Amino acid sequence: MKKSVVNKATKITGCLLLVLIIIMAYFVSPVIAGRGSIRISVLPASELAVSVDFKDESGDNALGAGEKGSVIITVINNGKTESKNVSAKIRTDKAVSGLKYANEVSFGNVPEGKIVKKEVQVSAAGNVGKGTVRFSVSVKDSNGFESGPIEVTVGLKAEMKPKLVVYDFGINDRSKNLKIEPKERVILTVRIMNTGAGIARNVNVEIDYGKDVTICGSGITNFEIGEILPGKYEDVKFSFYADKSIKRGERIPLDVKIMEARPEFNSTVSLDIRMNSVINSSQNLN
Repeated sequence: MKKSVVNKATKITGCLLLVLIIIMAYFVSPVIAGRGSIRISVLPASELAVSVDFKDESGDNALGAGEKGSVIITVINNGKTESKNVSAKIRTDKAVSGLKYANEVSFGNVPEGKIVKKEVQVSAAGNVGKGTVRFSVSVKDSNGFESGPIEVTVGLKAEMKPKLVVYDFGINDRSKNLKIEPKERVILTVRIMNTGAGIARNVNVEIDYGKDVTICGSGITNFEIGEILPGKYEDVKFSFYADKSIKRGERIPLDVKIMEARPEFNSTVSLDIRMNSVINSSQNLN
């Protein structure tokens, strides 16, 4: 009786071991073919080359107040597989007041042998100071590639101020004697020049005149000029005549109001034009 029980127990144990061996062979055995094989996909490491450059509107490799530029990031896939989910992070070596840029840019997937370039816009507000800033760019992908920081140094220029002046004026009169005479219609040319070091923006010129002056022609006394670069000028012309109530030698009431995008650069100039006096223009504006 005991021997039979032992034999049965031995048979059961043997069956269990056989089943266990089959199960282990099915799930664990490194069989290459068949239902029980285990396949592990390993992404090959990327081979990316990364370069960083900078360009600005003026082309002097510096960012001035109110100017825009771009950090240019170029990624080249030199590997034999597509680089997945490529992205770049942009940082600066210090905080700069008025400096704006995106902290991260996505390249998406970069196929083997392809070059992808992205430009990250950088802008400097009017309060940016003088000095330098170093942009640091790091690139990575989901294949495991991660570049070290690649840097480019950019100069910073504080705001350069414009200075708008009435540089010259002259007349074209019917009698051709370069004098404004009572009731004589004349064309006055006023030259507005930027003698400062900065760009003048959204320049507007308005002619302010007294009750003894009548505007002729189109009647336009407000002129939208726009931008004036340092050392450059714009001319405005308008037609008028002065009443005989203004006596010989008296000043004709004509003022030129120069307005810029920033009120601190506005000015008003009273033209020294007198009745029956010769008006000579140094710039041949007659």
